[in-house]
Amino acid sequence: MSSRLKMPAGYKINPHWHPTDEHVTVITGTFALGMGEKFDAAAMKDLPAGGYALLPAQMRHYAMSKTASIDAGSTAWAPSR
Repeated sequence: MSSRLKMPAGYKINPHWHPTDEHVTVITGTFALGMGEKFDAAAMKDLPAGGYALLPAQMRHYAMSKTASIDAGSTAWAPSR
């Protein structure tokens, strides 16, 4: 499954996880990612335009858009049956 996200500055994605790996590519703007079960803005790492992150399956993570408008793509593979 692939999705494209557009978010205003300061938009937060609360801690969550996925059953499969997630690939995040930042197309424009700056996107910040953090790991853990609690949202901690100070612990987040910035991904600028062109940045990429691999989030392993079941890793608890959260995110926030840092710039006025960011465009990011996310791909996660659904388990096969």
